[in-house]
Amino acid sequence: MIRVATMEDLDKFSDMARSFSEKAGRKAFNREVFLESWQKLMSIGHGHIYGRFVDNVPCETIAVLTYFDPFEGTSSAEVAFWHFQKEAQGLEGGLLFRQMMEHLKEKGVSQLFFSALLDERYMKVTGFLKSSGFNPVEVRLRKNLCQ
Repeated sequence: MIRVATMEDLDKFSDMARSFSEKAGRKAFNREVFLESWQKLMSIGHGHIYGRFVDNVPCETIAVLTYFDPFEGTSSAEVAFWHFQKEAQGLEGGLLFRQMMEHLKEKGVSQLFFSALLDERYMKVTGFLKSSGFNPVEVRLRKNLCQ
C-alpha cells in the first residue's frame, strides 16, 4: 500500500532515515531530533513523507520539504531523503515516486528539486530522474562547519 505518512508513522521511518543519513556522510543521526523536526514540519504543512508499506511496515519512503520560492513566487519542493529496504521491481518500481509527484502537483507545487547522493547508485538514480523529466540545474556542495 502507498500513502502519505501520518504522525503515528514517523517512528517507523526513523531507521530508514538513519541509514540514508549515514550514506550521505553525515556525522550522526539523532532519532529524537528527526522525530521532533518532522512532527513540526508536518504540522505546519511543509513536510510530507510518502511511504510504500508491506504488512504495515514501510519498505520505501520519500520525504519532501515544501517552501515558498522567493524568486518565482511559487511553491517549490525538495526531496529530503529517499530510501528503500530493497529495490522495487516490476510494477512496484516507481509507484511511490509517481504518487509523490501527483500529490505535490495537487498541492500546487510547481517544481521539485531532487539531490542524488554521490554513491554507487548515482548513475542509476540520475538516469531514472532524467527519464522522469528532471534536468540537472546545479551542484550542491557541503562543508561541515562544526567539527
